[in-house]
Amino acid sequence: MKKFLSIILIIITFLIIYFLQSNFFNGFKILNIKPNLFIVFMMLIGLFLGKEYGFFWGIAFGMIIDLFIGKNIGVNAISLGTAGFMAGVLENNLSKESRFSVMIITIILTFISELVAYIMQVILNSGTLSILAFFKIMLIEILYNVIVVIIIYSKFRKFGEYLENILYDRHKIVQYY
Repeated sequence: MKKFLSIILIIITFLIIYFLQSNFFNGFKILNIKPNLFIVFMMLIGLFLGKEYGFFWGIAFGMIIDLFIGKNIGVNAISLGTAGFMAGVLENNLSKESRFSVMIITIILTFISELVAYIMQVILNSGTLSILAFFKIMLIEILYNVIVVIIIYSKFRKFGEYLENILYDRHKIVQYY
């Protein structure tokens, strides 16, 4: 029952983030760029629940985003799936307990996720590469995502540990020792 409730909590959190991303952060754009809260959310899932959960939820939520606002179906799904998977991989090398490490992971995941999305958009739309424009957008989005992570880090970590404890029954393992 607790695992089911944690899945419901993940879905509700996604809906809240979707609302914030599409409404609230429209007022905080810099050069028409806003933070990508979906990448931050997939980072949380990947770091605390592992690369498999990160990949699954990234694909699932990315498809939902693609269906509602995407120009090409699958771009956000692959981009967020990659972010969730890579967060789980990076968790093995960087500590999720360190604010600085999570900031580094945010930079890496934002870059990888947006690079994947950009390349897919260029391929699917038969467009041309604009490296300078891409890096301008990337730098602003990375800065925004890092600021968001700095602000919400303590809540981010508590929520991740809560999900981790429920899904992996960590509290039950401790009771046996």
